[in-house]
Amino acid sequence: MKTRLGISTRAMAALVCFLGLFGGYISTLLVVGYVMLAESDEFLKKTALKTLAVMVAFSLLGVVIGYIPDAVELISRIVGLFGGAFTLTFLNKLVSLISFVLGVLESVILLVMGLKALKGQSLPIGCIDHFLAHNFGAKVCPNCGAHLPDGTVFCPNCGRKIEE
Repeated sequence: MKTRLGISTRAMAALVCFLGLFGGYISTLLVVGYVMLAESDEFLKKTALKTLAVMVAFSLLGVVIGYIPDAVELISRIVGLFGGAFTLTFLNKLVSLISFVLGVLESVILLVMGLKALKGQSLPIGCIDHFLAHNFGAKVCPNCGAHLPDGTVFCPNCGRKIEE
């Protein structure tokens, strides 16, 4: 199938994933908005939403992890008020390492999503697939993450029996 722009839906789905990887939020949001408003292909729409969900999830994780040193500092100051001492000197290095690992993991996930989208496949990411299926009514295969049309008994991608 082709998009309204004349490129294949698979290429457009991969483009959205690669924009998430290399382009950042603004360009990704613009393209996801276009896809949701102007395109009709369900695979393309689900891939666009999933890309955005991955980006938001990793950003939220980064923010939460970034607050850990602040929370420890607050605890240290409270303990200090009562004459005690509380320090974790390695914490900043650990938070930096975790942030780096999360950044790499996000990049790998978006890259694999883009490569799979070129083949018309979806990368299964349990919690995000569940969130999208619950909030946007999409059914996905629990085994391979492929998008399933209504009434599907067996996954057309991997052949697994779909339970209702």
